[in-house]
Amino acid sequence: MSTVWLILIIIFPPRDLFTPIGLFPVDPARISLFSTSLCRRSLQPRVVRRGTEGRRIIPVRMRRCSGMHFLVLRLRIRKTGGQGLLDGIFSGTKRRLGNQCTRLFLSGFDGLSGPGVSNVAIKAPRKVSRSPYKVLDAPALHDDFYLNLVDWSSHNVLAVGLGTCVYLWNACSSKVTKLCDLGNDDGVCSVGWAHRGTHLAVGTTNGKVQIWDASCCKRIRAMEGHRLRVGALAWSSSMLSSGSRDKSILQRDIRAQEDFVSKLSGHKSEVCGLKWSYDNRELASGGNDNRLFVWNQHSTQPVLKYCEHTAAVKAIAWSPHLHGLLASGGGTADRCIRFWNTTTNSHLSCMDTGSQVCNLVWSKNVNELVSTHGYSQNQIIVWRYPTMSKLATLTGHTFRVLYLAISPDGQTIVTGAGDETLRFWNVFPSPKSQNTESEIGASSLGRTTIR
Repeated sequence: MSTVWLILIIIFPPRDLFTPIGLFPVDPARISLFSTSLCRRSLQPRVVRRGTEGRRIIPVRMRRCSGMHFLVLRLRIRKTGGQGLLDGIFSGTKRRLGNQCTRLFLSGFDGLSGPGVSNVAIKAPRKVSRSPYKVLDAPALHDDFYLNLVDWSSHNVLAVGLGTCVYLWNACSSKVTKLCDLGNDDGVCSVGWAHRGTHLAVGTTNGKVQIWDASCCKRIRAMEGHRLRVGALAWSSSMLSSGSRDKSILQRDIRAQEDFVSKLSGHKSEVCGLKWSYDNRELASGGNDNRLFVWNQHSTQPVLKYCEHTAAVKAIAWSPHLHGLLASGGGTADRCIRFWNTTTNSHLSCMDTGSQVCNLVWSKNVNELVSTHGYSQNQIIVWRYPTMSKLATLTGHTFRVLYLAISPDGQTIVTGAGDETLRFWNVFPSPKSQNTESEIGASSLGRTTIR
């Protein structure tokens, strides 16, 4: 009986998880499934077992390539009855894809594997250098889980709290500047750059929040309100949130004369994590009471409460890619990274990392995130979301990796630890080179000190 070869290529926008676009019985046609990449010329075969006739085929997860995914179905369809099967598949595809592009190519096709075997082209994983490209000595960098002593500004200046002093390191010129010294009766507990400009907030041991203009090394304001140390800071435009060991969060408008405009109550222990969402509508807070709370712009009580963590929640990060996606990490007794949808108030997933989660930060260039860890492995992990597959595990710190910040271009992270070092790692690609496979961060600029 005469046969005809049909290739169906379905093109659709990139997604992190491939959604099956059509489920159909195998009986009328012999189907093999494989993916191909425009980035690579050759196919790397991988054997995929097919079920028996009559079972449904679940397409495998597609790899990202140049912003498009390609699913190629090779159908060997007999002329008798084959058109009906084709129409059913094609109409089902259009129902699921809407107006997105669907293209059909009819041609002869040779060179694939034999019956029962599918070929899958797998893109090689992106290379991440396992070594820091720069190390700075940071004497008196505290080994305290509840503090936040490192932040990187939009002007490419790193602020670091060392003992009673704050130092600035210019990433372009490597110049080090001493911003301030709080004196022997006080200390630095947190630092946080405003999103734009040169204003730096400094939280102190005595419960004060100071605002400094880093361009002229001048203090422009000192605000009170907390009774105990201020270990967490988060900016939202002209609003500054401060979290304290006194269990409260204060909302401060630096344009107003008052030291704070509202007080948020809910935590039963020290507030150690604070992050505003990218649209400045939601504030996430984590505390030593193992609680993760979400507040809106006007609430004084949390609008969402998450109690699944079993240790202190310091690590908090909002996704820049999906509205309402929040990641949080728990301390030594918990060790888990959890993901939440604050739009639907749902717990999405949980990953046990095996060690204390100290910090989280998302890449703004790709759908990946970095976590830093303490007891017992002191490692740094680059994850691909949402599969939570590990792209790289970085080691080198000999103490807990308590501090983390990301460069303004989104490619470099800096980590700090109780071993009194700051280490710089190239872990994320630039927006223009997401699909390249060139190795980055291979060279070292040597070891210097930040003061």
